[in-house]
Amino acid sequence: MPITQRQFEQLSAMGIPLWQLSNRTEQSTAKQSETSVTQRANINLAELSEQVLFKDILHSIKLSITDISCVQDQLDFGLFNWQFQPTSAAQPSIKFDTHMRLLTTPELAIVAHSSSLKQQLWQQLSQLTE
Repeated sequence: MPITQRQFEQLSAMGIPLWQLSNRTEQSTAKQSETSVTQRANINLAELSEQVLFKDILHSIKLSITDISCVQDQLDFGLFNWQFQPTSAAQPSIKFDTHMRLLTTPELAIVAHSSSLKQQLWQQLSQLTE
């Protein structure tokens, strides 16, 4: 049964083992896989939850940080997924793919410093939560 990263962290913090691997090769592969997913995601929910803009977004859509999970390189909000563009993106923009229900934005720190990006983000969020 798959679990979210948040659930895994909570269970690990409680000392609850989720599986036992039979040999070192499997352990090494599992650690490498876990590391590559973490590096790809580049999303730190603890850091995001400290940002005022992120708190305002959660409040506006009536969610808490515990309602969100990090799946691969996206935040899963239930109604939609949110993915951050790499910082090196030439033209930062806010996009929403209706088929995949995927909101793509620059990193939140970049959005917070741009009034036009914040406006685009709020417009997208208001459309998503109607």
